[in-house]
Amino acid sequence: MLVTLANNQGLGVGASATYPYACRSVQKIFIKIDDTAGATAYDHFVTIQLGSRTICNGVEGQGLFGFCSLQSDPGSVTTTAIQYQIDLGSHQLLDNENLYVTVRAGAGALDAVDVSALVDEPSAGEMPVKYTVYSDNVFTAENVLTALSYRSNFAVVDEDAGNIEIRNAVSSSSPTLISCNNWFAGVTQNGNWTSHFGLLNQQRIPLTTTYNYSASSNTDRILVASQMGTSQRAVRQGQNATRIAQSQVGK
Repeated sequence: MLVTLANNQGLGVGASATYPYACRSVQKIFIKIDDTAGATAYDHFVTIQLGSRTICNGVEGQGLFGFCSLQSDPGSVTTTAIQYQIDLGSHQLLDNENLYVTVRAGAGALDAVDVSALVDEPSAGEMPVKYTVYSDNVFTAENVLTALSYRSNFAVVDEDAGNIEIRNAVSSSSPTLISCNNWFAGVTQNGNWTSHFGLLNQQRIPLTTTYNYSASSNTDRILVASQMGTSQRAVRQGQNATRIAQSQVGK
């Protein structure tokens, strides 16, 4: 079901606000930000926690928008208004955990922040995905599904001619970041800001992956979606929710 966490909440420069919700599972977060006064709607950061577990670690709004564009079309977007979804797969909350979504403004104030969530979907099960943004030029991430590159100051990266080495247990490659932008532009479902992102790799099987690129590159951020480990309790809770929903069919 869809629930509202915040509507039309203003944030001053560098200010943050946390929006909680009590639920048994969470599947998606929806963010919409208007900033007609400052025209920096994209300049914000999102953290998502389930109790003490962080599943989105202060990721730039522009990066989350770019990632969303790979999955769906978030619609018209400008510097004064941005909206996107964060697809979390499905996380079961245990031991009285609550959902917390924190939005922090960057160098400019934000006029209106809207946050909503898709929670307690009865047949979603337990398929947890987390988002981690890296600023390191060399790093290894576990259980990677998709990785997106971009520039933290919102500059374009479509002419970033440096190479990036991408290596996992199955294969390795060293494309230019221009090629990564070409791949993103070829598969994105939204026509906005296509010159701002690069698609590094995308796979159904989660693989531990190492990334290595030059510190002199225009690109300076990589956003990784990874499959998380889980517990038997979480799996059972997801299965129980599905069984209860199925038992109500036709009643």
